[in-house]
Amino acid sequence: MSALAPPAPPPAAPARRSGSVAGADAPLPASGGASSAAILLVEDDPEIRAIYAGFLRHAGYDVVAAADGPAALAAVHEGDGRLDLLVTDLALPWLDGRALAGLLRQRDPGLRVLFVSGDDAAMAAGRDTAPRTRHLSKPLTRSMLLAHVTALLGAAAPRAARA
Repeated sequence: MSALAPPAPPPAAPARRSGSVAGADAPLPASGGASSAAILLVEDDPEIRAIYAGFLRHAGYDVVAAADGPAALAAVHEGDGRLDLLVTDLALPWLDGRALAGLLRQRDPGLRVLFVSGDDAAMAAGRDTAPRTRHLSKPLTRSMLLAHVTALLGAAAPRAARA
């Protein structure tokens, strides 16, 4: 079993392209010279996941959206490993956002992470102070999300911003 695998996860939903509301919608994209930053978005609420993914895709980012930690890990394993930013809800079924970030940082200690939560107490408890980490409270607007993503990514800006 891989070091990234969570203990006894439920079966991950099959990988699918955008529009999926369960599991991961696709493996992480292959890296390319002019491609945009690769963002793994993990949110268990299908409506919120679709909205955030839309915000990010419209801004030019390559986004893979997953419903939970096991589906997110499956997307990472199925892709080529390119991951510029993890945007994750803190409260997720089977594997919370902090544990997911910890597993992915075993693979890439410099991984940029944006934690999102509607629970201020959960956000404050155990706040991750690692470099390249930010926290954002729900509800949030498109401009709030994109400002935090842009600040974390720096030079790995979306295609549209680099053109």
